[in-house]
This record gives sequence, C-alpha cells and structure tokens, in this order.
Amino acid sequence: MNIAKDIVTYINTKTSLVLGQDLFLGFLPQDDSVGVVIAESGGYENETNMLRINLQIVSIAEDYTTAEAKCSMVYNALVYSNGFTITSGYVFNCVPINTPTYIGLNEHQQVIMTCNIALYKEK
Repeated sequence: MNIAKDIVTYINTKTSLVLGQDLFLGFLPQDDSVGVVIAESGGYENETNMLRINLQIVSIAEDYTTAEAKCSMVYNALVYSNGFTITSGYVFNCVPINTPTYIGLNEHQQVIMTCNIALYKEK
C-alpha cells in the first residue's frame, strides 16, 4: 500500500503544484533539482479501523521564500483539512509532527525545507 502516492495525486488537484513538474513521489528525478517530494516514513495500524501513516514533505528550491512557500502549501492543504477522500479511502485527520522547517542547503546551494505529518485514515 502506498498512501503517499494517493496523497501526491490529492495535492496535485488541491494546489498549484504539478505532478512530474514540481511535485514528486518519493524522490526528485535525477534531471530535476528543485521541487516538492512526498514520501512515507513509516506508520502502523491499530485494533480500530484506522491506519497511521507518517508523511515527510521536502521542498527544494533556489531560494528560501520559494522553498518555504511550496512546503507550506502542501502542509496547509493537509493539516488544515477536516477530512477528505483519497483513492485508497477516507482520511480522518492529518496531525503535524513538525511545521515547515529550514534544514540547510544541498550540494548545489539550494534551500531545503521539510515537515512531517501523521495521517490517520481508514484501513
């Protein structure tokens, strides 16, 4: 099961980010050095009908303002929603683990911002 794939599709329809252009699943393609990546970073299910999936959002851009804006765009689309449906089912809630945070520059001197979200959805 790849919830991140469903979330990338959802974000593609809810923001100005374009899948394959500046929005990617799991990693940036080699020929792209800027964009937003959404990846799963673990999770678990419990005895109720609920899964918890940790999502990491990473934004890489040429400048701080763009990196922050794109990371925040995804963050806001998820954590400020009151439930929504993705291909694999209903998402009850998205809880921030941490807000968009500057973590430094990559080897090309591009700005990296990241945040993590706990997504709760039906099994």
